[in-house]
Amino acid sequence: MKKTKRNATLISIIIVILIMMSQRSTKPKFDFPECEEEISVNSNITFYIDDNISNGRELIGRLQEAVKMSNTILSNSCIPITRVFKESNSVSISHDIMSISAMHSDLKQTIGSSKINSFLDDPKEQYVLVLSDNHPLIIEEEISGMTMVNLNDSFVLLAESFPITVLEHELGHLGWAMHERPKSESGNFWIIEQVFAENRSKVKPYSGAFHCSNYGTVMSYSEKVVPAYSSPHVSNNGEPCGNEEYADNARVMREYAKTLQ
Repeated sequence: MKKTKRNATLISIIIVILIMMSQRSTKPKFDFPECEEEISVNSNITFYIDDNISNGRELIGRLQEAVKMSNTILSNSCIPITRVFKESNSVSISHDIMSISAMHSDLKQTIGSSKINSFLDDPKEQYVLVLSDNHPLIIEEEISGMTMVNLNDSFVLLAESFPITVLEHELGHLGWAMHERPKSESGNFWIIEQVFAENRSKVKPYSGAFHCSNYGTVMSYSEKVVPAYSSPHVSNNGEPCGNEEYADNARVMREYAKTLQ
C-alpha cells in the first residue's frame, strides 16, 4: 500500500514538472536582429469604415494601434517601411455583396474612380475597407482579413474585430509575402493554383511563413504570433523563426521596400 502511494506521489510530481516545462517552453522569448541604418519609406494607409459599425471611434483607436503594431513588426524585421495612418472615412456599403471584387467595385462607386486610381497610381498608398462583423461576406467567408493581390496591390479588406496583427499580415500580401509553404511539390502546386501566371515570378522561393517554439511569424495562420516576418535572423526561445531557402519573408519585404523608394 505504501509503495502504491509512493508511486502515485512520484507520478504526480512528474506530471507537475512536465506541465511546468510545457508552460515554460510556450512562453515566448523573442530575439530580433540589429538593423543597419536605412532611410525608411512611408506607406500611407487610408481607412474606409462601414457605416453599419456603431463603435466607429473605438474602431479608429484599434486601427491606430494596428498601424503601430505594423511598425513594430517591420522594425523587428529590419524592413525600412513606416506605416502611416493617413485618414479614416465613413462609407455606406451594400450588405448584398458576397465577393471581395464586388465589394471593391461598390467602394469604387461610392468614393469615385479618380480616388481609387490615385491609390493605384502610387505604390506608397494603400486603402483599407473595414466591414462590420455582421456583414454577410464576413460571416460567410469567416474571415478577419483578405486581399485580392492578383488584381490589386493596394487594397485590403478587414473585419471589424480583426486581430491586431492581421493588418500587417494583409499588407504583407501586397508585398508578396506568403503563408507557410510546404517543402514539396505541393507548395509549387499551391502557387500555380492561387497565383495568376503573370504574377508567379513575384512569389519568391523564400517567401514563406515559419513556426518557432509554438509561435508563428506574422504571415502564418498561428494564433500566437511572433511580431516579425519570417527570418533566420529572428528567434524564439533559441529556435530560428525562418529559413533562408523557403521562409524569409523579411527579405521579401525588404526587396518590396526598394520598389517603393
